[in-house]
Amino acid sequence: GGGVVRSWGPPVVVCAGVLLVGFGRLGSYPPYFNDAVDHGIHIEVNKVFDHADISKKVNWYWKDMHTLGAYESPLYGKVIELGLRLFGLTLFGVRFFPALIEFGALILTFFAFSKYFPHYFLLSFILLMALSPWLLLAARTGGIQGFSISQYLIALSTFVLLIDRKRSVGLTILAGIITATIPYGYAGIRLLLPLLLLLAIVCFRRIEKYNLFAYLGTILAICAIQIGDFPHSLKMYFFARG
Repeated sequence: GGGVVRSWGPPVVVCAGVLLVGFGRLGSYPPYFNDAVDHGIHIEVNKVFDHADISKKVNWYWKDMHTLGAYESPLYGKVIELGLRLFGLTLFGVRFFPALIEFGALILTFFAFSKYFPHYFLLSFILLMALSPWLLLAARTGGIQGFSISQYLIALSTFVLLIDRKRSVGLTILAGIITATIPYGYAGIRLLLPLLLLLAIVCFRRIEKYNLFAYLGTILAICAIQIGDFPHSLKMYFFARG
């Protein structure tokens, strides 16, 4: 009993602290901390409350995903839309799911890297990340920057879970899907997708061959959507003012 408490007590306390920091006064602190969120979600607001047709502006082709144009991301838009439908046009509704995803990303990061680093080091990292003003601001305001940080942490963590793992179809495909959605986040993280692909190739000895091919194949299959708008979508991928 004492060993279990010593092993899992600190992670539980840190998780509870991160949860408290992440969701405390989530719907009551002023929106002017990130005015760009208003611009980034207005199309989703029109869709939910005015039943506007946004299909011509929102699709799965790569675009210049800057802060004020966040509404063009179909992935980010779905997250915001879900919050609006469940909680209405409130600050809490806009912020809840991005904050929840950020919390999940930090917890997943802890478990993914736990076999490579000491627990106290990872717990310190998670706590410092959760308390850092820039991440706290980005994750809690509901903007695309915080959402994109979550995307990368989840993509990196699922990739790390593939290392030294036996054949795992579900996890491999999930990791590939998450990695392939990086371009639908903030433009500033787009170089992380080719970096993860390069890392997968470099680490081929540590990843079971079936998992590696399934991972790369899933990413390429999703990226093949861009054929319908190629080469314009490729140009826009690297047109990243972020």
